[in-house]
Amino acid sequence: ELSPQSYIGTRAAFFCFLNLGKLPIRVMGGTLGMPMLPLAAGLGLVAVAGVFLAKPIMLGMNEKTFVRLELGVVAFAGLRLCYMGLQQ
Repeated sequence: ELSPQSYIGTRAAFFCFLNLGKLPIRVMGGTLGMPMLPLAAGLGLVAVAGVFLAKPIMLGMNEKTFVRLELGVVAFAGLRLCYMGLQQ
């Protein structure tokens, strides 16, 4: 069982490398063109800022609250995906 800090760090590193691997595929597929690169870079900076802003909040939260929030986010995302799948 990982501490909240270790869990978030592991998850962030995993998705960072996963999404970096997608970049060449999106560029070659034409879904990420040159006009979108400034937007992508800006959103990347927002994500980095979010990491630094969220750290003090997370460190002040007890583990039980963190786990409940994490499970709530995962449940919401799963329900939203199911709903979107049914709409097609």
